[in-house]
Amino acid sequence: MISAQSLSSTVSQPEFDPREEIKLFCINMDGVGLRSFINDNRKDLANLRTEIAPALRLAADPAKLIMDAMVGFYPSNVLNKGPKEPELYVNRRTCILLLEKLNDINPNISDQVKATASKTALDWKDKITDIAENPIEGCAFLQLLATYKLTNEFHIDGIMDIVIPIARRKPTIDVCKEMGIDDKIPEDEAEFIRNQGDFIDQEAERRKAVIHAIKNAETESLLAYIRLLCSKLTDEQLKTPETEFFKENFPNLLLLRNKRYPLFELKRKDDGDGTEMVCFSALMKQIEENMENATKLND
Repeated sequence: MISAQSLSSTVSQPEFDPREEIKLFCINMDGVGLRSFINDNRKDLANLRTEIAPALRLAADPAKLIMDAMVGFYPSNVLNKGPKEPELYVNRRTCILLLEKLNDINPNISDQVKATASKTALDWKDKITDIAENPIEGCAFLQLLATYKLTNEFHIDGIMDIVIPIARRKPTIDVCKEMGIDDKIPEDEAEFIRNQGDFIDQEAERRKAVIHAIKNAETESLLAYIRLLCSKLTDEQLKTPETEFFKENFPNLLLLRNKRYPLFELKRKDDGDGTEMVCFSALMKQIEENMENATKLND
């Protein structure tokens, strides 16, 4: 059974070798640069999520790195921008993501860094406005407490003042469990969350089934296309490796394997730095295997 976590995290995400930019930000202890890079590349957030934790392990002091990245969560001109201004909202979402990923690697937190985190938490708590209207501020505060182990430094009543307005959000109950205060949530809210958790589990299972069915349908469609394609080719053509086919028929193109992802890349030989690139999905490998099987069948 899938745990009752937020739908986006119902399946644990694998970790992948981080891209060089992220590695360098962590090695150089550039927290602000790391945060800005993620902000600028949120369209690739699914992949970034799998790279952040292993990259943080490369930092000399991951806890300090992420603490440095929190600078600007409440910028000096926040009143002029407004808490829902897109750029500020994205920045805050990234801060929460970084806090979560730091928590995942369970870093060693020095007394000095913990003191800085405690001071930051006090500052954030004083600046939180309407939690129900702007729940991201409350979520970030709670995640900061959980990640830097600061729960005992705040009165439980003050923490619950922030928890209650956003208690029906799954990320809230998850971070409260991390902090060991989920038993403080009122029973009516806890009951709602339990029911919501059951619903999320069921919805996650349903989505998994739908995704699985779609993938099966796409695979069958691809195999049908391959069979049709093979039926139109001669035995000699079927025996010709794809790389040789490209070399003979498209001399201005290079067919290369992507070193990072299971993709093929088509590059024009004369494009220089402005190389035009077309990426095919990992099913390309399946096409190769099925073409080979088709060749054997035709033999």
